[in-house]
Amino acid sequence: MHILLDLDRTLIDTSSVEEHMRDSRGRDYVANNITRFLTDPYHEDLAKLLNKMANHSMVSIVTNSPKHYARAVLKKHG
Repeated sequence: MHILLDLDRTLIDTSSVEEHMRDSRGRDYVANNITRFLTDPYHEDLAKLLNKMANHSMVSIVTNSPKHYARAVLKKHG
């Protein structure tokens, strides 16, 4: 089984960065300073659930956002 999950505003509440995502300069700023922004999983046990799912299935995170930004958000949340 392969499970696809969307990153922004689905897995992680990234509404705090939306105004910065309109241009490349803002996206770069967010990616390089992600710890300065409030981004939280929509469910506190989500990381545990995803890890359990990954043990039995292939889990992929998809997004329209730039790779460097997505990687920064995912790294921040483990």
